Amino acid sequence: MAKVECTYGPAETEVAGVTYTFQPDEKGRYVATVHNEDHVAILLEVVHYRRLDDAKPAAPAEKPKPPERPTQAKQQQPAPIGLGGQNPPPQEPPPATEPTDPGTDPGEPGATPTFDDDLTRIKGVGDSLKARLHEDAGIVSLREIAALTPEQVKVLDDKLKLHGRIARDKWVEQAQAFLPTETAE
Repeated sequence: MAKVECTYGPAETEVAGVTYTFQPDEKGRYVATVHNEDHVAILLEVVHYRRLDDAKPAAPAEKPKPPERPTQAKQQQPAPIGLGGQNPPPQEPPPATEPTDPGTDPGEPGATPTFDDDLTRIKGVGDSLKARLHEDAGIVSLREIAALTPEQVKVLDDKLKLHGRIARDKWVEQAQAFLPTETAE
């Protein structure tokens, strides 16, 4: 048997089908008596629950620290989706600036903009979904979407929980239509 305190205040929580109600005790702490040690362990995994030892006075509750935001150096590359048996190498997202022909300076007069490889050109893909495609599947370009096989579309759709949206919105066809056509010289 253990007393567990909820440092956030009055609460009612369920653990493995048992409801625990945290009510104020004589010291003003919100506590519940938990008879199952497994339930105690589960509760203690949550930052705002702590076990009370009746022999010691309760220490003042610490406010939980907010999760640390990853910095550029700490961010990990997304795990590639692994479509078609081989994992593609991690890729960086395309640059925010509009690309130009190789060998020309973007500021140079006469520089010709080339293909705009932005995933948000696909109907239904906004910045949030574009970020999910990059983070969860390693996809950063229209060329990658255009090259997807029907099997890969299903895997990607399942991984991102899009419920058939890729096929329904014809992402592959849209991406293929945006690709520049090769011209013979």
